[in-house]
Amino acid sequence: MTTQPLHGRIGLFFSSLPPLASSAGIVLASQGATIFLRLISTILLTRLLAPEAFGEILVVSTITGLITLCSEIGLRGSIINSNRGLADAAYVNTVWTLRILQYGLVGAVLLAASLFIHHIYPGISNIDEYLRICALTALLTGLASTKVFQQEKQLRPARPAAILLLERLISLLTAILLCSLWPDASSVLWANAIAVTGTVILSHKVLPGVTNRIHIDRAALHSIFNYGKWMLPATIVTWGIRDGYKLGISFILLPGLLGFFAIASNIGLVLATVLREFSEKWLFPVYCQNKGSANNEALSAKIRLGIFAVSAIFILALSSLSGPLVRLLYTPEFSTVADFLAVVVLGSGGLIVTALYLPVLKAHADSRRVFLVRLIQLGTISVGMFLGYLYGNSAYIIGGTAFGQLAAGLATVAVALPYFNRKTMLLDGVIFSVPMILLLPGYISELAVSLSTHG
Repeated sequence: MTTQPLHGRIGLFFSSLPPLASSAGIVLASQGATIFLRLISTILLTRLLAPEAFGEILVVSTITGLITLCSEIGLRGSIINSNRGLADAAYVNTVWTLRILQYGLVGAVLLAASLFIHHIYPGISNIDEYLRICALTALLTGLASTKVFQQEKQLRPARPAAILLLERLISLLTAILLCSLWPDASSVLWANAIAVTGTVILSHKVLPGVTNRIHIDRAALHSIFNYGKWMLPATIVTWGIRDGYKLGISFILLPGLLGFFAIASNIGLVLATVLREFSEKWLFPVYCQNKGSANNEALSAKIRLGIFAVSAIFILALSSLSGPLVRLLYTPEFSTVADFLAVVVLGSGGLIVTALYLPVLKAHADSRRVFLVRLIQLGTISVGMFLGYLYGNSAYIIGGTAFGQLAAGLATVAVALPYFNRKTMLLDGVIFSVPMILLLPGYISELAVSLSTHG
């Protein structure tokens, strides 16, 4: 009897699933592989870099994220949401041209910021060089093909997922090589730039879809800006939610502690990041294609419920086992990472709730409600940080941020309510959040004690 090759059995398994479940499985599997690569990257690079380097990377990536989000007008979403986004070359190439201009602007602003950033962060001696590397990476990113978005629109995530995983792998291997020769943050940033170069080329060469050319169509411009008119303010607010608090913390923590916080964020926020990508690459296209379909809404609800269940197990296990895990994976000098990790991962539960419900609003092109959710998130996180500042040391600021993230998740449930026929399905987000809210105060106290020993 012959045995079918492993890749054949995997392909048969996915082909036997309903199309929606199959595409969801591919996206989740690829993001699971991303989790693994990120964990390996963090473990290996802590052997090559000092804790301060991770803090420097955190600051630079947060600044880059701010500038990028300040230029966002929903170009990817406009292709996925529009009927012209699949085969209309004029529309697609208008998006591509705008994307090049967007990331060109990002690169220019990063170059300008590199001229004075050392006055803001005098403790990071090479921060101007770091921003110049990020500017180059931004220019390269803008050249990526819109074929990736077209594949996502058609719920064909396999090839884009493979390209993304290849980028992560190239970045990791290149970073290890460069850091062994030049052990500082610039090696990690150069590795990322090299990996992006390869994946930009692949996005044009291996994906089917409209071949990109520089082109501007007036009707397409009107449609794109009409879709994204609320996206720009919403994404600016998104930065404040996702990364803005990190810059605030960078002015509070000592360089070594900032590095510990960065490592804890890399681990503790990885599931939230994965599920945010899943919601964008699967839930959003599904809702766009199947608005009003009872069967598909029921299937997506079941998948969402399953994700909540798995996420709860992951978060509760990681928070309770953060100490043994950090001792297993890292050298003793990184032991304080465990105290940060427990708080960060509990707060990520709120980000997960928001990520799983926002695609409903985006699919209905309700950018006003998307903006409302983002404003609520920014408000709850800001209030949490402020109350933490009033209450005690930086541990309470980080803890207040986590509480704010959880509160924002609950608020997202309320905002999304009008778009659900079965309102009881929204209870999964509420039930999911309760254990995190109850456990968080104890872990904040442990973090406060740990930070007090570091002065």
